Amino acid sequence: GLAKTGMGGIIMDCKQESCMIRENLENSRYKLEEMVSLDSSNFLSNDVIKLSQTLDELLIKCMQCRKTNNIIDILDVDNIAGKHSMFFYYGKEHLLVCLAKYLKQGIDKNEFCPIFIRPDWFQALFSYLSHVILPGRNVIHYPMNDMLESFMNGGSIGFREKVLEMEKWAKGEGFNGIRMVGQCSYAIELSSKSNFLKFEKATNDAFSGTKVSGLCIYDFYDFINTSKYIEDDILCDSFKTHTYLHLQSSYKG
Repeated sequence: GLAKTGMGGIIMDCKQESCMIRENLENSRYKLEEMVSLDSSNFLSNDVIKLSQTLDELLIKCMQCRKTNNIIDILDVDNIAGKHSMFFYYGKEHLLVCLAKYLKQGIDKNEFCPIFIRPDWFQALFSYLSHVILPGRNVIHYPMNDMLESFMNGGSIGFREKVLEMEKWAKGEGFNGIRMVGQCSYAIELSSKSNFLKFEKATNDAFSGTKVSGLCIYDFYDFINTSKYIEDDILCDSFKTHTYLHLQSSYKG
């Protein structure tokens, strides 16, 4: 079976006045930012991926230290169809490195990859992919408002119909499936926290039985430092509305 990790019921306030996990997170974030800034073509180099995976591990330790107790499966990255998973990132570079690998796999599998992240972040990611992986038409910046509106106007049924419509279109275009990526803080910024939470609850049923998958990306830096978008209730709810956690160490080789 898949590995499990306990992470739910998150407590917002860290009880450690001097937390080495948080210090290590900041040090690793800074090192990764520096490494990528020196060479923006190295997103998939071994050293960059290893440092990015270190951030994954530190985030898990941070959540466990906050006395979390829900159980969630680690995503099998070779079998994502129909699954609604989440990934926690600590800084822009951590996210872009993760997505470079995640999208490379999608491109290799000839999947359509609509990405909803901040436009300037998408440009940085797409610029890298264009020079290294040549995604062609596989990767696009997708307006999440289309998905949000399908839910707000038609509820869970309308959202499901939108997903099936996209799946049919992708098949007609010769794609083998769809892997969607959505930046939660950006979705909240463009809508509201209440609408976002309702939307997330409908996603599992919308993707079920399809060749469409969804990776929701959560800003843990925001959660720890400002909670402008990712507050305690948002993060707690994420463990109720997702059944899988994406980790970079899940990839083979």
